[in-house]
Amino acid sequence: MSEIETPALRLRRFRMADAPGLARLYTDDVIMRYMLPGKGLAKAEAETRARANITNFNAHWDRLGFGVWAMEERQGGRLIGQCGLRQLDEIGEVEVLYLLNKTVWGRGLATQAAAAALDFGFRTIGLRRIVGFTNPANAASRRVLEKIGLRFERLSDELWNTMLAWHAVELEDWLAAEARSLGEPAG
Repeated sequence: MSEIETPALRLRRFRMADAPGLARLYTDDVIMRYMLPGKGLAKAEAETRARANITNFNAHWDRLGFGVWAMEERQGGRLIGQCGLRQLDEIGEVEVLYLLNKTVWGRGLATQAAAAALDFGFRTIGLRRIVGFTNPANAASRRVLEKIGLRFERLSDELWNTMLAWHAVELEDWLAAEARSLGEPAG
């Protein structure tokens, strides 16, 4: 199951034809301000990065059965970002990640996509824990992680040599929160 639909989004595997749209996101200083290196990439570098990421995203899917999706608006099919799950071998964790076009910020789409990724990770893949990382100054991204059930664990620079706010959720806690939101007894 490599495609998911939410009320507003279609999450699907990337195609190389998505590279120009993904590269446009990577060149934008506002979109990239909290990502490494803290600003948009030069056009040629963004194009190279987009193609490499698409190749890596799809190889991850092929190898592990989960990965990063292209985010499309269901209405019209416009590529608006990326979201999904990524195995981080260097720390032995699976990360939920998302990056959206600034034209759709504030509509709850990051939350919708990230929640779908968590559901996929826990229910379909059978993960026991999922983590998320943000720049400590990125309050909007931290809110997304908290809305989908991840809790702040610590500030640390042990990953990518940059200070990050680490968040995580365990399967049991996620299931309990899901049950509460549906008014069901946890158990």
